[in-house]
Amino acid sequence: MIECEAVEFEVYGLAEQWPAEALTMIDAEARQPPWGVTLGHSDGNRLIEVTTYGRMRYLRAWRSDDPAADLAFAATHGQINRSIATTSRQAIDSAPDLIRRVSEYAERQARNYQTWPQTTWEVDDGTTTRHVRAYTNSFAGWQAGFTADLPEHYIVAYALAASIAELSLTLIADPDSRYGLDRARPRLPPDRSLDFPWDSAERLHADHLAALAFGPDPDSRIIWPTQQT
Repeated sequence: MIECEAVEFEVYGLAEQWPAEALTMIDAEARQPPWGVTLGHSDGNRLIEVTTYGRMRYLRAWRSDDPAADLAFAATHGQINRSIATTSRQAIDSAPDLIRRVSEYAERQARNYQTWPQTTWEVDDGTTTRHVRAYTNSFAGWQAGFTADLPEHYIVAYALAASIAELSLTLIADPDSRYGLDRARPRLPPDRSLDFPWDSAERLHADHLAALAFGPDPDSRIIWPTQQT
């Protein structure tokens, strides 16, 4: 487990409490403050995860010239990683080039984020309620979306068997009691599992097959081991 410093920014979760909620991911380098925190929500049939990136910490970590494009990249890759995690090992092994192809497909989708469907999220910071634009994308049963319209944060959301259209988000005043997040000493809990909507898919999704059919992406910025010198 990575030992990291305190979380320097406040975090957001769903305004409505769900039966099962937990801290599910911390984005950080060793002995550095995190740039992202993910909070999960499940009712046994639906799953929604909300990732908060502190704007200044994110920009320092990624040295981003185009934060919206980078958020789209993060959203699509988080989306395909989750789609792989909800697919059986047998199905994944049936297509040896799957990970590379879906990663390049996700990257291609991210480059075109301005053509994605848009929705409006309600975001309450405890003082002001804002209605912000969010770009959304669907892949292999997972929805992902992001907004770059908040003054101090970026937010990415993921959903399985649920919708991320018109999300209502709120600043979490006490993330420790609700999600097990101690901002002063952030650590993933030993058991951060949430009730999952269904078992792993036994076959590749049609979107996985579409990504395989696209073939290599000559514009990909991902460095694969075979390309390294």
